[in-house]
Amino acid sequence: NNTTPARPKRGARPDSVRAAMESGRGVQVPRGQELPGDILIMGSGERAHIGIFIGGNLTLSNSSSKGTFTWTDTYEAYVAYYGSGTYYRVKN
Repeated sequence: NNTTPARPKRGARPDSVRAAMESGRGVQVPRGQELPGDILIMGSGERAHIGIFIGGNLTLSNSSSKGTFTWTDTYEAYVAYYGSGTYYRVKN
């Protein structure tokens, strides 16, 4: 049998990641207390976006079309484009 498994969809929707964080997978982190590895979720719905904080006020951001994390920018720049953002720290 040479059946190739179906390729999984790229990435999870930011709103589903936010829901997981708020249901016990993570904890909100106040602005200014974020650490490298914390997740930044901005906007909501079709305008939702996700990134990973890497330090120095920079967040590594994903590209939905490429399915990879491809660029960095500041919190202020992301929020100016996507709307309010919240940092989360994964607990489990």
